[in-house]
Amino acid sequence: MMFALAAVVKNIRSVACNMNNWGGGNGMKKETALNEIVKHYIKSHDFNGLPVYSMEYYDYNILCELIDEGLIEVLSEKEVINPHIKAFDLYIPVDQQKENI
Repeated sequence: MMFALAAVVKNIRSVACNMNNWGGGNGMKKETALNEIVKHYIKSHDFNGLPVYSMEYYDYNILCELIDEGLIEVLSEKEVINPHIKAFDLYIPVDQQKENI
């Protein structure tokens, strides 16, 4: 069974601070993936999360790093009715988020 997943921005201030500290290599991949998530969030009229299945720059390991750094959360239908909307802090364990990707 496939679940709807959405990557949502956890803390926009942390996003800006962390991106300044990333170098080349993997940092560029993280920045590209995070930019895709943030742009979708900001351009969405409802501030919706980006469906993981539609990410242009999907990379499991990069998403896991962004989760570990506290920059994004991955919501699933397993935890919420509509994973595209982060209605409140859910405190979904990091391991559970990674398992859902």
